[in-house]
Amino acid sequence: NSRMRYHIESVHEGKKAKKVLCSTCGGSFVDKRTLETHIMTIHERKKPHLCSLCGKGFGQKGDLNNHIRSVHEKIKPFSCPIESCKTTFISKTSQKLHIEAVHEGIKPYECDLCGAKFAQKGSMKKHIDGVHEGKKPFSCDDCGKKFVYKSRMKYHIESFHEGKKAKKVLC
Repeated sequence: NSRMRYHIESVHEGKKAKKVLCSTCGGSFVDKRTLETHIMTIHERKKPHLCSLCGKGFGQKGDLNNHIRSVHEKIKPFSCPIESCKTTFISKTSQKLHIEAVHEGIKPYECDLCGAKFAQKGSMKKHIDGVHEGKKPFSCDDCGKKFVYKSRMKYHIESFHEGKKAKKVLC
């Protein structure tokens, strides 16, 4: 279908110029519809697609479907080709990002404040928010302790409040 071909060429293969700019962050997009989705999900933080199994919200239906397949159905059809690495992925894109960041050390985003490097822009933003600006959006309901990362809060709850010997999370 032509819409899918256009999407693949413009988003994944970079063949068409990104010509629509976001006035808030300067991001560039292939069309107005993509920009509107970006504004709604990123800047307005709207997540209208809710998971019926856990209640987590998503900005796009495709992201909800990926969540259900990978988290609830445990379907991650793509594996890391490095023999010693057992990581699996929901998509070829996430597999590629993993290989570049973990195995090839490609981390193009650098924190201007401390020099820490990141594979994804969003990870750098979370780092700046939490480490340099002290923002900790996740709070333990039991004791009120605040966390930069949801995974660290979950580890805290399992280790300190539920008495589980939780796996150490790396993030």
